[in-house]
Amino acid sequence: SPDLRGAVLYSSCEPCPMCLAAALWARLDLVVFAAGRGDAARAGFDDSAFYDYFARPGHHAVLPVEQHRHADAVDPFDAWLAHEGRTAY
Repeated sequence: SPDLRGAVLYSSCEPCPMCLAAALWARLDLVVFAAGRGDAARAGFDDSAFYDYFARPGHHAVLPVEQHRHADAVDPFDAWLAHEGRTAY
């Protein structure tokens, strides 16, 4: 099951944005880490561009993300919902 409610992730370092997103997706209850993002950056693992991106609102983002909605935009989701063998997330 992708649902890990009740679980705690222990890490030697603060999760990068992608790892943090995975922890959120898994519905973890808590993430505990030792070294911080600044420590990781000093060692060459600098994710500051990602943290900056997520900290900026909409049009001020480092990489703008825009929605261009089409009439059939939700068709893939409707097909997914109609699929009886799907895994619920």
